[in-house]
Amino acid sequence: MLLEDKEDNTVAAVLQLAAGHRVRVSPVRVEGYVESVIPRYPEAVFKEHFRMHRCTFTVCVQYFQCCFCSLYFYRVASTVVT
Repeated sequence: MLLEDKEDNTVAAVLQLAAGHRVRVSPVRVEGYVESVIPRYPEAVFKEHFRMHRCTFTVCVQYFQCCFCSLYFYRVASTVVT
């Protein structure tokens, strides 16, 4: 069944191209990649991919989480009408 779906999508894409339409191809996404794969990267691979040490990355994430939380609460508080 899955193969037929892929074939149908391929035929539809070819017909759209023949008609002069642009075809948007969705990238393949791996669910849970950030949560399950990246934490298992060795330190050297992590640094190679993200150009920083894991501990520096963690500090940045914590900092920006704090900033975004503050921004969110500021926006919510400013929209409350008393």
